[in-house]
Amino acid sequence: MPLPCAVGVLLACCAGAAATTVTSGMRVACRTTVGDFAIEMTPERGPLGAQHYVDLVEDGFYTDVPLFRVVSGFLVQYGIPGRREDKAKTKKWTHPKSKLEDDPHPKPQGRSKMQRGDMSFAGAGPNSRTTQVFIAYTSEAGLGGALHETPFGRVVEGMDAVDKFFSGYGDTAPWGKLGPDQGRIWHEGNAYLKSEFPKMDYILSCSVVPPTPTPPTTAPPLSRLGPEVGPNPLLVLVLSGIAVTAFCYTRGRRDKRKL
Repeated sequence: MPLPCAVGVLLACCAGAAATTVTSGMRVACRTTVGDFAIEMTPERGPLGAQHYVDLVEDGFYTDVPLFRVVSGFLVQYGIPGRREDKAKTKKWTHPKSKLEDDPHPKPQGRSKMQRGDMSFAGAGPNSRTTQVFIAYTSEAGLGGALHETPFGRVVEGMDAVDKFFSGYGDTAPWGKLGPDQGRIWHEGNAYLKSEFPKMDYILSCSVVPPTPTPPTTAPPLSRLGPEVGPNPLLVLVLSGIAVTAFCYTRGRRDKRKL
C-alpha cells in the first residue's frame, strides 16, 4: 500500500476510535442565550438515541442552533442547523441514509410516558430520527407515545434556564400561526430568524462533560496516622540510672564478702 494511503487508513482508524461511547450518567452541557443546562444520558432507556445525540454533540452540530419551537406547558425543540456555512455537516447528519432506527422497547404497544425534563428525538414516523430533539416541559403533555419518542436523557441542571426560553412566538405551523416556518429555517438559516423573530433564543454550543476521575485508594501519609511512637528519652535515662545503681550495689556486696 502506498504511504499516503496507509497514512489515510491509519488516520481514519484513529478517528473512529476517538468516538465516545455513551455510558449511563454521562453528561452533555449546553450553553444558551439565557443560561446553561446539563443533560444526563440514560442509555438504558434509549441506547441508540443517546449514542446518536452524543455523536452529534461531539461533531459540533448543536452550535448556534435556534430554539425554534418553544411552547409553554408542552415542549422546546431544536436541531435545525442555522449556520449556512455548515452545509456539508448538515448533509452528513440529515441524509436519508443517516436516519436512526427506533430504539427497542419492552412494551411496543404502550410506551413509557415522558416526564418533565426528559429529552427525546423528534420524528415523523418509524425510523425517522435525525437531528431534531425536544425537552418536555411537563409530565402531563402526553409525550412518549410515538415510536420515535423514546427518552434518551434528562435535564438534571439548569431547567430554570430551559423554562426561560422565549415562547412568545408560539408553535410552528401547522399547529401555530405566529411561529417560524421550518422550511424557511432549513433554507435560510439564522438570517431569516434574526430578521423576523429577533427575540428567539439559541443553543450556542454543547459539549460532552468529561467524567470526574476517581482518585486512587492509597494509604494515607504517615503524618496523617499520628506521630511515630518511639522511646521516651527521659524514661530511658531514669531506667539506665536505676540499672547502673543496682549493678553498683550488687558489685559492692560481692566485694565485701571477699574481704
